[in-house]
Amino acid sequence: MGSSQRGSRSEPSVHLEALPSSILPDEHRRLLERMVEQSDQLLFLDKTCELAADRDALIRMVSDESLIPADLGYIEVLETAKHLGRRLKGFDGGRRLTWAEGEKYGLPVSPPSADELRAAGISEGTSPEELAELLKKKFPDLPASLTEAEPRELQELARKNLAVNRTVWDCLVANLGFWAALTWIGSSVIFLSFLTLGWQIALAIAIAYSGFATAYVILQCLVNQEFHF
Repeated sequence: MGSSQRGSRSEPSVHLEALPSSILPDEHRRLLERMVEQSDQLLFLDKTCELAADRDALIRMVSDESLIPADLGYIEVLETAKHLGRRLKGFDGGRRLTWAEGEKYGLPVSPPSADELRAAGISEGTSPEELAELLKKKFPDLPASLTEAEPRELQELARKNLAVNRTVWDCLVANLGFWAALTWIGSSVIFLSFLTLGWQIALAIAIAYSGFATAYVILQCLVNQEFHF
């Protein structure tokens, strides 16, 4: 597939520069940049001008074992397809959209600009402790089981909850609509790869990726699939 079909762009649609550099190691930042680059290849407007998700781009993303563990890739595809149905299909020559542009057509994301992140208190110099306090004030009902758990415990919980009867996808769709199923692809990368750095860092990255409200619902659904917004 050529670069024109992949919809390559010079700049990603998700702003990463405001994320605290002191608590995001270079290898994790490179992983995040690759995830955003692939997310920017997922969406397009088909020939009827309806929002669609590129099946090949989705498979390519979940097949990248540096992003998603091999044993979870098939679950990612099956669960996303279950909710998106005919909207997950091959690119048919329509117009490519960036991840952030999906907001205009029903994708429940609203990635903030770097300035908006800084205005919320998330900047290059924010410490882990400051970030934790900021996010607890922003989302006062985050469960203690999340904010007080060891990072490895949260990572294992995330993996476990991807395969239960009522999945994270089901919870997201119940709260945000069927297009929310697609938000978990990149979010799973964030929570499986970045929870080891701390829940607050993973949540800050999720906010940059999908916006404050959606990131909050994603995190709640991660620990409690019966959550209602």
